[in-house]
Amino acid sequence: MNKIVFLASWYPSRINFLNGDFVERHAKSIALKNDVTVLFVSKDLQLKNSIYDFEFEEKEKVKVYRAFYKEFNSKFLILRKIVSQFRYLKCFHKLFTRAVHTHGKPDFIHLYIPFKAGVYALYLHFFKKYKYVISEQHSYYMPASNGYEKNSFFTKWLIKKIFEKSVAVHTVSKSLGKILIEKNIIKNDFKVIPNVVDTDIFYPIENAKQEAITRFVTITGNVYHKNTDGILRALKKVLSQKENFKLDVIGPATADLKLLAKESGLSDHVFFHGAVTYQNVAQIISCAEAMIFFTRYETFGCVIIEAHACGLPVIASDLPVIRENIAEGFNGIFVRSEDEDALAEKILWYMDHKDNFDKQKIASFTRNKFNYGAVSSQFDQFYIEGFSKDQPPDL
Repeated sequence: MNKIVFLASWYPSRINFLNGDFVERHAKSIALKNDVTVLFVSKDLQLKNSIYDFEFEEKEKVKVYRAFYKEFNSKFLILRKIVSQFRYLKCFHKLFTRAVHTHGKPDFIHLYIPFKAGVYALYLHFFKKYKYVISEQHSYYMPASNGYEKNSFFTKWLIKKIFEKSVAVHTVSKSLGKILIEKNIIKNDFKVIPNVVDTDIFYPIENAKQEAITRFVTITGNVYHKNTDGILRALKKVLSQKENFKLDVIGPATADLKLLAKESGLSDHVFFHGAVTYQNVAQIISCAEAMIFFTRYETFGCVIIEAHACGLPVIASDLPVIRENIAEGFNGIFVRSEDEDALAEKILWYMDHKDNFDKQKIASFTRNKFNYGAVSSQFDQFYIEGFSKDQPPDL
């Protein structure tokens, strides 16, 4: 059993209970066979009377240390950034020191999302001689996002340095790994391990007949990224031919999005649920018959395997990364990304051919591939392969 410390750039907390929930599921899967401690730091705009605040919890064999720091007020942006970075790293150091004192020295570090927790990983590498592996699934490397290219020269250099000093890199899709190679961030060596779906709460149920109404579901966070407004415009086209459908929208919904639904005549067809718990997400998905995933870019698409675990086929953008987990005709239907006319046609086709999809087979395939145990075994192999290599030299 390895003793592992996670340095997590994203993780659920009081600031955002959904932020990095996929990191939490990976930590839980790894904790099936290892001793896992997670460290997470975040700015907290609500802190008033103290500069720092610390929390600890143990949840499903994962020990979680969280630290929050107060925003520094200054009219000088550069000073705010410097103080914020100092407080961020100071929090990580306090958490790491506390974790080591309480639970003992870790065998190695698992850095999850390199920027910006990777700055502390570099410190541990250079000054404490710790080896670390990296997990990456940030979408800003993807061409349609182009977030990485918008960084300063120094930030891009720092991200590359963080990757360079790791002993192994894990991505959640081949597409993301290839992008990292194309951008010269990593060499040709990376390991693909998928995200986890909690099959204890995502599973198929027998839905009661609803007067031939076809119920769809979609999940939105960033409206542009997920193209939620594009889904609504496509449904307006569907409405001109069929009215027997409903769409549940999970996640934050802007006033503009709600107004678009109203102006499109979809008020009786589209239902906004807002941000809900992971358990409630599962409940809403399991009551649907298909998911619509009209995303512009993605590194994996956790919601796809969550829908599949409930037995739902997914009408999804035809992107290379999406093809890694969808086989057309078996567990999904492809549509050209951003083609709203094509999406409307696929939705109409599904409404007439939904019996073509075998709910139980979709769920069974997903349960076997993406459960906690299967992913845990892949991480153990990842660690073995990664730490059998020579550590990169310090330059």
